[in-house]
Amino acid sequence: MEVGQRITACDLEERGQHIQEGDIVLIKTGYVDRWWRTTRFL
Repeated sequence: MEVGQRITACDLEERGQHIQEGDIVLIKTGYVDRWWRTTRFL
């Protein structure tokens, strides 16, 4: 997963995160950071 990569439903299931499909996940150092933020992408 890269910075700014759009997530998919499959990503949600694998990570179990409470974020919605289509959100853009901002990550640090190659890992979804503990303090990740999501930005709505419409």
